[in-house]
Amino acid sequence: MAVLEGLIFYSDLRVAMNCGLCLSMILGWELPGMQGTIVITKNHWSRMIVEELAMSLAVPCLASKSFINLHKPAIHVAVTLLKLPKVPEWMRSVFDDSCISGIIQNLAANNLSTEIVLLFRALLNSEYLKAEQICSVNQLLQACRKQKYTDNSQDESAKA
Repeated sequence: MAVLEGLIFYSDLRVAMNCGLCLSMILGWELPGMQGTIVITKNHWSRMIVEELAMSLAVPCLASKSFINLHKPAIHVAVTLLKLPKVPEWMRSVFDDSCISGIIQNLAANNLSTEIVLLFRALLNSEYLKAEQICSVNQLLQACRKQKYTDNSQDESAKA
């Protein structure tokens, strides 16, 4: 597991993404006879991955160089941790109000990815988002939808 966790920071996005997906699957398993949440709670790699993710999205200039633009694999790990029956306590300190607000401020309709939407859905389901943050995310999604429709209609008119 430590190898997968370390390779999330690998510079090849394909390797990092595959490791992130594998790690998220393993973290989601309930292993018989193992206290899974205790293992995850004491796992410093998971916390470091989520902290780097939060920092790279909220304050990109402070994120480590190896992590810039490689947030997608880490999002899968964060989403899995947020979906656990017992979410690690440190997750709330990582995704606090200022972090979530910073992430929202750094997003625009043109840089919204599927993984970011998955992260916000997991944050919403785990009740990490406040009403004004939910409203801001909703406005961002509407702007993204409008941009996609505009781009599609321009493509169709160019073909005609």
